[in-house]
Amino acid sequence: MADVVSEIINHGKPPPLTDEEREQRRIDAEIHLWECHRRDEERQAAYQREQAIKAEAARREAAIAAEQEKTGYGANGTNTTNAKPASENCATFVRW
Repeated sequence: MADVVSEIINHGKPPPLTDEEREQRRIDAEIHLWECHRRDEERQAAYQREQAIKAEAARREAAIAAEQEKTGYGANGTNTTNAKPASENCATFVRW
């Protein structure tokens, strides 16, 4: 009679796990958490490298802009101090 009752109660349910199966699931869960943690650390390190590269590029650009401001030369190497219109920089020759 107990077998019939047990079969009715457990109909469609998997059998209970053995001690070995529970231990394996616990180990698998630990491995999964460790892998997630490692992946998060790798992503964080990659993000920090990216931010450091961007910060260095911004620092270099600021230094270049400051140097150009100090020397009076623009990005394309043209003199920006006391700059005259292009028409005044070239000699104009008129033939009569």
